[in-house]
Amino acid sequence: MTLITNEIQVLDGFRKTVLVFAADQRIVKPDGKFTKGQKLFRIPYLEAGVSYFGLAEVFPGGRRRYMSQWLPGFITQQAGLPTLRDFVFRLRDELNKIVPPRILANNASGFSHVWVQL
Repeated sequence: MTLITNEIQVLDGFRKTVLVFAADQRIVKPDGKFTKGQKLFRIPYLEAGVSYFGLAEVFPGGRRRYMSQWLPGFITQQAGLPTLRDFVFRLRDELNKIVPPRILANNASGFSHVWVQL
């Protein structure tokens, strides 16, 4: 189970806005045991960020990797993308390549936030 929350504090109109994003770090492994992993990631070149829930593993090249290990590298590799929309579509396409449909059929997964810093 993932807990991701956010709070937006608007101060002085929109001149001073504070965004707070938080997530737990608990990752359930396939054997039912737990480990820790990051679930919130900055996309600095788009002044944005992304968080995920559900399936915490991806399978690039057939190798099992935790999303918290794979996603930072993916974000870095996409630095040439001009918009958040482009990033989101590229992320979707890449995940559809590296997560087998049979695994997704039994393991919910998604991105609960893709946000832009104000």
